[in-house]
Amino acid sequence: MKKILMRCILLLLFVNVLLMGCGKENNPTINREEDNKITPTITSEELKRSYEANPRMIIIDLRTKQEYQDGHIQGAVQVDMEDLSALAIQGLQDKGVKIVIYSESRKKSQEGMEILESLKYENVDSLGSVHDWKYDFIKDKK
Repeated sequence: MKKILMRCILLLLFVNVLLMGCGKENNPTINREEDNKITPTITSEELKRSYEANPRMIIIDLRTKQEYQDGHIQGAVQVDMEDLSALAIQGLQDKGVKIVIYSESRKKSQEGMEILESLKYENVDSLGSVHDWKYDFIKDKK
């Protein structure tokens, strides 16, 4: 019962953060050559296997709401980078929970991972760019 309550609270926090970030569109120009020098800490194959084994893990999509709706990884939640620290402090009490971050660029994903690590989260990985995902995406109905 306690786990169900915690999951409901986390879901409500994610929805709240999602709604707060609806108007924040931030997609700077990406230098692909520089971005490709950054190595993800988890592959799409590893993420897929991990999620199938543990669907309670948290997958965070740091792209814009529109990009998320156009296609995202199954189980992912959209969070703006600006809201990542507040979300972690308010809603993610378990510092050992498995978290995987991805975005439009590997650099932004790495920055998100570093934010969570600075807040003492112990099990954070970066898929890198959404383009590193080798499987189908879920598309939201508009």
